[in-house]
Parts: sequence; structure tokens; C-alpha cells
Amino acid sequence: MQISNDHNRELVAITIWHTVEFPEGNWSAQCGFHASETEIDIVFNVTDHRLGGKVSEVYVECFSIIKYNRWHTIRLTVETDTMTFSCLIDGELIGSYTPENVAEVQAARFEQTIFNLRDPGATGTMLLDDFRMLP
Repeated sequence: MQISNDHNRELVAITIWHTVEFPEGNWSAQCGFHASETEIDIVFNVTDHRLGGKVSEVYVECFSIIKYNRWHTIRLTVETDTMTFSCLIDGELIGSYTPENVAEVQAARFEQTIFNLRDPGATGTMLLDDFRMLP
């Protein structure tokens, strides 16, 4: 993934999501970039709306690492035996999370999504290349 330097410093985001819709609410894990006025953050969070919101969140302020016009490899991986979700940027582990309800999450049908967000008035080119989603 790449964010180009035409970014006007309003909030833009591009992340990879794994989501499950349970009858009581959704469960999701996300890994990617949020770029704002002062910085580009790497974000990794896990949210279980059945439990009232975020259960794990890691924001890494990394303007010195993530540069405009530079390609970065983003991976959101899942170890299926433990259902441990891990976020890696350029091979570096940002964070990982293992849910307490492993059997429930193992049995769930996940949707995999690339999420792109822009605040009103935000501009910036976000690029994807060599994209793969594996089961």
C-alpha cells in the first residue's frame, strides 16, 4: 500500500479488515494506515460490538517509518488453530490478539475487505498493488 504526497492533511485511511456478523453484533480486526494533519499512523484494532466496543487497539505513530510515495507491505494474518490475529507492516509485527471465544470465532464465516475512508474535503491518492487474500 502507498499514500501519495498529494494528501492534503485531512483524514484518509486504508486498512485491511476481517469481519464477522454475529446475531448480537459484529466482530472485526483491522490493520492499515490512517493519515491525518500531523502524522501517518499504523492502526491495528480488534472490535467486538457484542462486548460494547474495542477489546484491543494498537496505534503506532510512525511518520518516520511510513513515508509518502513509498510502497509498504501490510499483512493481517490469522493463525487458525488459536485464531490469533496479527498485523504486520513491512514484516514488522505491530500487534496481535487472540480472542477469548476461540471456538466461536473459528466457526464463523469471515468477510475480508479493503476499507478506504476519507473525511469530507480530504484528498490523497492511496494505491494498492500485488494484492492477495488467502483463506
